[in-house]
Amino acid sequence: DSISLTADSLLKDIGSLFNDKNKKELGNILQNTNSAIVSGSTNIDNVLQSLNRTAEELRDVLQEVKNKPWTVVYKEERRREE
Repeated sequence: DSISLTADSLLKDIGSLFNDKNKKELGNILQNTNSAIVSGSTNIDNVLQSLNRTAEELRDVLQEVKNKPWTVVYKEERRREE
């Protein structure tokens, strides 16, 4: 008899676990999680694009410095100090 009551109680608990309210809440949690993942992914993509642009610009500046004769760089620096 106690096993029967325990089994009935367990089935009742399982049934209440999957009631409409809990199903709706679980759906909301999944939807919010999905939105957070999509938003985070978009932000990561934006940061990556920005880093790539910055790296390209830095490469261009470094190339200009590399191609400039050091005597010109030194002269320009002295002019700024004066």
